[in-house]
Amino acid sequence: MIEACIELARSAGRNPDEIIEWWSERAAIREFEAGESREAAERAALDEIRQALRKGPKSAAEEPARSVRAERK
Repeated sequence: MIEACIELARSAGRNPDEIIEWWSERAAIREFEAGESREAAERAALDEIRQALRKGPKSAAEEPARSVRAERK
């Protein structure tokens, strides 16, 4: 998954370390708050980041703060 993060960062013109940190944080939140398996949490976090980056810089900057719990409602 880290390779996918690096590729995503390069395609979006972002720092790979920033994307990896964001992905790791989102995956951990999904795993511990939403009860997802680590593998599922990592996949979902990567998809979430891809979607945020497609929305543009403002959405991408706001995306990490959104709660997984809010998504499940």
